[in-house]
Amino acid sequence: MVNTTKAPGLASSWKPSFGQEIYDGKIQEAKRAIEADKSVATKLDESGRNAVHWACSGGHAEFVEYLDGLGIPIDTPDANGWSPLMISVSAGKDELVKYLIQRGADVNQTNSSGQQPLHYAASKNRLATAELLIELGASVNSKDNSGSTPLHRAVSQGHTRICDLLIKNGARVNNPDNYGNTPLHVACEVGNSEIARLLAENGASVEMKNKDERTPLDFCDKQLTQLLTRLAEG
Repeated sequence: MVNTTKAPGLASSWKPSFGQEIYDGKIQEAKRAIEADKSVATKLDESGRNAVHWACSGGHAEFVEYLDGLGIPIDTPDANGWSPLMISVSAGKDELVKYLIQRGADVNQTNSSGQQPLHYAASKNRLATAELLIELGASVNSKDNSGSTPLHRAVSQGHTRICDLLIKNGARVNNPDNYGNTPLHVACEVGNSEIARLLAENGASVEMKNKDERTPLDFCDKQLTQLLTRLAEG
């Protein structure tokens, strides 16, 4: 059966393209096209993506290695600043993440939203990937355009183990975003008592005010307020 799944972000007027065929796994056809004209591998589509980006999006590790062997750059960002590594992290393609990092991909590449690979590993609960990125120098306190750090992202999605990993590797628990919200503000707003407790036990302040003059406790229910107050008092 032919795979007619569209890659994320394509409009309703979508028609098969070289990139889409790679995403769909039509690798032999893609190789034949490249053997006939190597330039098609580096030709950019309307989103600024080439064969490497689409292979990473589809999780085709062997094809990425093939392109790498041809000398095709494997760390070039697309029109929105998404590098092949960032795409692989977001898509959960761990084999590709490891390969690209081993080949020297920038673990702190920033896209047009100000986000780095670790932001996506944090928000999508990719624990092993986050560990690898941090081990190789990913910044745990980098901020995106809204001032959110990977810790903010992990807290907002309820990923306790990612939060713990980030904190143990130097994530600042009182780091505010552009609205003055610390990770504890976020944990309280979403009502995650487990993460709120983790943050408080690691020094998160219950008194810091955001730009609306609200503290984390202003977002808590009675039970969570009592817990955090008790922890703050020691």
